[in-house]
Amino acid sequence: MKIKTIKQNLSLLLSCVLILTNVANTYALSSIRADKNINITARETSQANVVYLKNGEGSLTLGNGTVNNPYQNIRTALKNIKNGQTLKLVGTVSYTKYEVDNEKAPLPLMINKNITIEGASGKLPTDVDADGLVVRAPIQLGANVTFKNIKLQLVPQVVLGAGGRQNILGAQSPMAATIFAAGNTLTLDNVNTKVGTNSLQDKDRPYISGGTYKNNGILGEKSVINIINPNSQTKFAAIYAGDYWNDRNIDVEINLNSSVLNNKIYTGGFSKKLTGNVSVRLGDKSNIYSFDKTNHSGNLNVTVDKDSYMDNLDINGIDELTLDENAKVILKKGSDLNIKNINIKKDSVLDLRKGNNLNLKGNLTGANNVNNAGCVLIASTQTLNISNEVIGITKLNHLNTIYSQVVANNHQYVKANKSSNGDFVLDNIVHRGYILEKNISGNNKIWTVVKGNNIFKDFIWGNEYNEIIKPSKYKDYDISLSFINDKGANYIPYNQDWDDFEFTLKKADGTILDEYSALDDMDICFIVNYLSGEITLNILNENYEGTVRLSVKNKVANKSAIKDIIISKEKIVEPKPEIPNKPEEKPNKVSGIKATSNSYNSIKLTWNKTVNGANGYAVYRSTSKDGKYTLRKTITSKNTIEFTDTGLDTNTTYYYKVRAYRMIADQKKYGSYSEIVCAKPVLSKTTITVSSKSKKATIKWNKVLGASGYKVYSATSSNGTYSLKKTITSINTLSYTNTNLVSGKTYYYKVRAYRNVNGKVVYGPYSAVKSKKIK
Repeated sequence: MKIKTIKQNLSLLLSCVLILTNVANTYALSSIRADKNINITARETSQANVVYLKNGEGSLTLGNGTVNNPYQNIRTALKNIKNGQTLKLVGTVSYTKYEVDNEKAPLPLMINKNITIEGASGKLPTDVDADGLVVRAPIQLGANVTFKNIKLQLVPQVVLGAGGRQNILGAQSPMAATIFAAGNTLTLDNVNTKVGTNSLQDKDRPYISGGTYKNNGILGEKSVINIINPNSQTKFAAIYAGDYWNDRNIDVEINLNSSVLNNKIYTGGFSKKLTGNVSVRLGDKSNIYSFDKTNHSGNLNVTVDKDSYMDNLDINGIDELTLDENAKVILKKGSDLNIKNINIKKDSVLDLRKGNNLNLKGNLTGANNVNNAGCVLIASTQTLNISNEVIGITKLNHLNTIYSQVVANNHQYVKANKSSNGDFVLDNIVHRGYILEKNISGNNKIWTVVKGNNIFKDFIWGNEYNEIIKPSKYKDYDISLSFINDKGANYIPYNQDWDDFEFTLKKADGTILDEYSALDDMDICFIVNYLSGEITLNILNENYEGTVRLSVKNKVANKSAIKDIIISKEKIVEPKPEIPNKPEEKPNKVSGIKATSNSYNSIKLTWNKTVNGANGYAVYRSTSKDGKYTLRKTITSKNTIEFTDTGLDTNTTYYYKVRAYRMIADQKKYGSYSEIVCAKPVLSKTTITVSSKSKKATIKWNKVLGASGYKVYSATSSNGTYSLKKTITSINTLSYTNTNLVSGKTYYYKVRAYRNVNGKVVYGPYSAVKSKKIK
């Protein structure tokens, strides 16, 4: 008897959360039924895309929705408005006379049309007399709805102590003021959510839930919550991606570009579980610093928008973090890098220097080349441990003068799986004197910073300013000079290394200037830039003409390089010798081209060798057959007739074409394009084994490179219907035990890998079916 009483009291308390401030405002049930039986006829049905509403609680039969004769009751307006139309509010529209459920709690205002609700007057939502909607009940969507340029006041209820529960009489229930997206798109565009004008009411702001009010209405497939163009009074108490009353399995997307919450998003339900995936996009004005994953077992994918700055971000619990172009994220002090995948776009920065335990469970993905790369900042006391792979290019410890970190000699900065085909790069100017070495140790590829031990081998002058016409004394003529070490790599001398080099300039009259005497010359001077290795030439006398010679010498190797520069006030045109016409021989069209998946993020191209003297090949790629093709690779060897394109998105189709070229008079002469071929990178097929013990079957499988997890399916016959038995979210879990089976019965199993790509799940092929008779 006591247990039954406790359950009744709990049920009553949940219902009381939604009891109104003033019972007198509630329609009597008989009155509601009477209103429903009224035959509502719009006298003058508007054919325009705008419907007008005034008052909100007037007669159900008055008005026709036009600007001169607005509807007087919100129920009538919502019944008659059509999908795609705009409902304009004239003044303050109220909804305080609501229906109640069997527990006397107010039912929500249901909006079941794809509409926009906005003010009619054009006044700012923060104006005292702005148009608005005042609601003393929850709001639930049954379609995609936008609230725009209005006051949106959801008044928190006060528990009335119904049923004699006087101990809770007068307690405020702020979460009763909730907007339920219910699997639809909710857009809040420039809304003022402040209730009244009293400063004490400033905390009374609405909540948002991705679920429904109890089980009212129809739950859509995905809730999308957009809060855009905020004003000073656009504030919300909290956002719960999940539900208050029920466990849910829907995906939720939240887009914020404003400081409208108290630093946190709840990705689960208030007290119930959400198993769907939650995607959050944070804009430049967002103030979200953490995510509460209580009651959430799905993936949490967070994107920091382009040009956004996030300081003190706690990324614990995030499955995939993406930094869009030029985004900056600084990790919260002392926080762990408890995350699966990180994507770093162009010029973005992930500052890990304040964090602890930098253990990335999945992949770190950078850019396809260094010019499009972002940056990670890692302290000399830290090592970034990546369980899976490094993909693409990422800069280490320097993006610009603001986002930079000195490096330490012989420190291991990154460890990743040895199969990683991506790389980290050091800025050879900021970190001059240091190089980044890669080594394989066991199953790990390790990036270690060491002091460079460059042994000079050669110089290469740049092609800038071989001729200077009409020189200006206000211009710096910067000429590049490449230094080559004994390994054939470019480097820039550092500190005392410069003592081995000697620079001179020989003027047109034979006068030789060194670095010091050049500073006193009245005609011309030069300066060596020890940071970049460039030589800057300044012509002080604009009437100076002639050929000057820049020389550099390595005194240890006794090797020199010269560059002659012609300086004149006007261009000297020399007659060109006549060259007899010669037909241009272009290579044939490339044939036999094939494209196949090479891995989950790469495609391999092969083709036949062109027979008539090709010097190389150019490979082009597009994401659609008839789209724009961009040069992916220039192959300079005529014997190389294959190319592997890496850093691709799994399960995305890419299109390719190839053409050969031949060098004629220092110019590339191209043949015709090959046929267009396509392929998509896919996860590989795993192999499984099945063993049996008492009423159990254990399925084991091989690890699939690039997988985010695995799905296990079973059936009771080889060609029967296979049902999902288990979703494995850990890449290191390679077995599953199916229990409570029937002895003597044969069960059939298959497994496939999946991968999370840009917030979506893509699948690999099923394994071969394996069966086992249960012991």
